[in-house]
Amino acid sequence: MNLPWLNKLTDWNPQLFREIKGRCKPRNMGIAAGLSLFGQLLLMMSLYQRLPFTKVNDSLEIWSKYCTGINPNDPKSYYRYNTQPCLIDGSGNFIVNWDLWWYDMFLWLSFSSLVVMLGVGTYMLINDLANEERRGTLNFLRLTPQSSQSILLGKMLGVPVLVYLAALMAAPLHFWAGLEAGMSLSRILMYDGAVVACGIFFFSGAMLFGLLSSWMGGFQAWLGSGLVLSWLWMCGMKVDSGLIENNASDIINLFNPWFILPYMISPIQDELPQHLWVVSDYFRGGDAIDWEWFYLPIGASFVALVMLMGLNFAMWTYWMWHGLNRRFPNPGATWLSKSKSYVLVASFELLLLGCGMQTEAYWEDNFNWVLVSNLLVFLGTIASISPQRQTLIDWARYRHTAREQKSKGLWGDLIWGEKSPAPVAILLNLLGLAAILSVWLVLFYSTDKYIIERLVGLITTATIIAIYAVIAQLILLSKIKHAAIWATAVIGSSAFLMPFILMILSLEAHNQPLLWLFTGFSWLGIEHITSITNLLLAFTAQITILGGLSWKLRQQLNQAGESATKALLASQR
Repeated sequence: MNLPWLNKLTDWNPQLFREIKGRCKPRNMGIAAGLSLFGQLLLMMSLYQRLPFTKVNDSLEIWSKYCTGINPNDPKSYYRYNTQPCLIDGSGNFIVNWDLWWYDMFLWLSFSSLVVMLGVGTYMLINDLANEERRGTLNFLRLTPQSSQSILLGKMLGVPVLVYLAALMAAPLHFWAGLEAGMSLSRILMYDGAVVACGIFFFSGAMLFGLLSSWMGGFQAWLGSGLVLSWLWMCGMKVDSGLIENNASDIINLFNPWFILPYMISPIQDELPQHLWVVSDYFRGGDAIDWEWFYLPIGASFVALVMLMGLNFAMWTYWMWHGLNRRFPNPGATWLSKSKSYVLVASFELLLLGCGMQTEAYWEDNFNWVLVSNLLVFLGTIASISPQRQTLIDWARYRHTAREQKSKGLWGDLIWGEKSPAPVAILLNLLGLAAILSVWLVLFYSTDKYIIERLVGLITTATIIAIYAVIAQLILLSKIKHAAIWATAVIGSSAFLMPFILMILSLEAHNQPLLWLFTGFSWLGIEHITSITNLLLAFTAQITILGGLSWKLRQQLNQAGESATKALLASQR
């Protein structure tokens, strides 16, 4: 059978054609479509059962969430579950709040479809890359004349094609429910655009995770999808407990399309018809309207919020694809260059501080969230730019003869070089972070009585992260097997497990602050240190540890840079 569109697809992206041809069997497509339709039918039946039915007798009063009566005990109630008495029209039928019923339909479709799409889609992508790696066909793909971007794009579009089919089957009910609930078509389309951007971001991250975790032997697919589902669970809990915290933790909202669901009708209760007050009650009073970014009322505008969310997804998707294009053709390469790491950290600080600068921001929570977020980002940056042992050996041995490295000089190569050790680049990122946050603290919190403690906490935290960077590079330079796993375990234990153990042993920051200065949460102990001498001793110990580890790394690199012949002659003397 000669299909022109199929020939065009083959010419445009052979990898996409390969994936679609292997998965779009009639049986598979039928199962995907059937499951989607069955899920929609089950949802409609579940919501239908919540509607009020015929009275058994006239003396029995029926209450339902979808009725339109007023509760005499609470006339201003927000229409929570089964709190409103049901009214009957002249024909003896219940007066049903159909707008609210359809709104519930839209909400449940939005929640369930995103969970299924991201959970199943990430599993399929990571599992496909694991299978390709195990069979050896991934190396074959690397040798084809296709670009890495074309191959990976074909996989992202083709591997979860059955998931896309299931979502397409749910689209008619999705649009119908939204329109029947009183939503405008433009807002539904903008919400769907945010969901698509979210899917591209998570699927790109899934492929990068699949390439970085090939050593897990098949477990990575379950781990990756579990992490995504955990993230969605956390986003759902945040939606349920309150959309806005008025601190830097609100950056989570930029990764959560559910955040804009209150805007599908209106986030302000006073602008809603009374029978739709439940919309604001779903989202704890519609507090999304109060969200600010750099004191700009982003939450007051649906379009501005969607644009900011779209820009956030676009930025992080770009970084994912930067890593994919580096890592796919060369599995031994770092997935982020040093020059790009400076831009990534600066971009993240822009987003984070924007979320932290709100009129109602609570100072202590805001500062804590800023440092926790930066700790996570810097640990990820350390993992992304730290080269492996063989790369470091080649750099140490041949950097004196390599023309490009020689023209840069040693410090230029440490700052910008692709194969040089990472600690200097991490230190520069930390200096930039310290400068940005110090200016932020001085400009906006100069009147706070704990400003000095916060600045000192920032410095000690940056020093601890620098120590982590050197430790990670030392482990990666060592001869132990699975050095990357050991580096992750050691740094993760020091940053997160040690504080947990201290709390179990009742050694909290307020009674043993000096111990906390050597964990990833060192700023928590600063405000409880009463002696400036103890603080200076602890900071001196941090600097001493950093200097000793740096000297050890330099010694190891010098030894690695010696030629095999020189080492052999030295051993025979």
